[in-house]
Amino acid sequence: MIVIVIVIVIGIEVLKIRLTIRFIWIAYCGYIFLGWKDYVYGGSNLYVTFKQLLEALNMYITRDKSLYNIMRKTAPAEFSFPVEVLKNSIPFNLADNIVAQICATLNSGKHIIFVGAPGTGKTTVAQSLCRAAYSLSLSLGKGIFTTATADWTSFDTVGGYMPDVEGSGRLIFSPGIITRAILDRQWLVLDEINRTDIDKVIGPFFSILSHQEVILPFKNSSGVNYAIRLGTAEPTETDFYVHPHWRLIGTMNDYDKLSLYKLSYALMRRFAIIRIPTPGPSELSGILQSEVPECNLGQGMSRLLEIITYRDIGPGVFLDMARYIVSRCPKPEAQTEDYTREAVEFYLLPQFQGLPRAVNKKIAEIICSALPEFYFDGDSMEFTYKCN
Repeated sequence: MIVIVIVIVIGIEVLKIRLTIRFIWIAYCGYIFLGWKDYVYGGSNLYVTFKQLLEALNMYITRDKSLYNIMRKTAPAEFSFPVEVLKNSIPFNLADNIVAQICATLNSGKHIIFVGAPGTGKTTVAQSLCRAAYSLSLSLGKGIFTTATADWTSFDTVGGYMPDVEGSGRLIFSPGIITRAILDRQWLVLDEINRTDIDKVIGPFFSILSHQEVILPFKNSSGVNYAIRLGTAEPTETDFYVHPHWRLIGTMNDYDKLSLYKLSYALMRRFAIIRIPTPGPSELSGILQSEVPECNLGQGMSRLLEIITYRDIGPGVFLDMARYIVSRCPKPEAQTEDYTREAVEFYLLPQFQGLPRAVNKKIAEIICSALPEFYFDGDSMEFTYKCN
């Protein structure tokens, strides 16, 4: 029994608690199903010991307070986000200077909003950041992801009163998405952040994002206000602590910014606004060849990439087109302009709504040269007929 306790202590401190649980679980299964119990202590007592250890460890890892103990033991004292770690975490080739800017921003203590055209990979970069933070022990998990909506209120972000699910008849405070991320000490991604009136719904987090403590307008059953404070201490019933390693990452499609909610200068000051650029035609062609090698770029696709000269469109849109073409016809040699035309209609044309007529004319010329079998009307932005 003493040996088992020593193994568990070493596992918690050195091998991390989750690995320890797996080790004990394997031993437990072997003990029960492989007959190991016949060789150890006569069997009966160790069966109970293993079961009790598993239950105790499971309670330890699922209790909220234990998470903070683990965080304090594993989180580095100083925040450091190496460029190499982020570079290896992003599944596409993001420019080195952009990666360096992101890491420098995080290391300086700021939160980030990624902006750019549709399909540039803003959300992918944000999620990659969270995974990398988890690998560096800067976050307790791989991040919490949510998409902002116009229906949000401060109840969704900060929290509010809810009926007690245990049937006491009382109203108790229920944390919102941002408060929950702080409690869980996981980095938070707010996708499409300008699809909600973020200045209104973010409430007291204006001050939190500037490293200030706030008192929430909600109280517990004893009449004590809940508060969000700074530091690494364990939370109490009413005090929640923002760990200095915690970060909020937002994404924003700036093409829609005129039709969506605006971010105030006061809010933007609390973030670093980093643009994810659109790659050029040659780089975009390389991305398509790498990601969807089965797509025959000779059937007009390579020429269509020149559209980004007049309309900033990210790789995601063209990757969707390429995947659609391959789905329609897996064999590159059998892919025709018909399939490319369909992909243009489904994925590309919706990106041109509301553009000036002169720009549409230029885009129409590129589409006509890329798909000579079809006539494309630059005024209606439609394919009108197939040429014989």
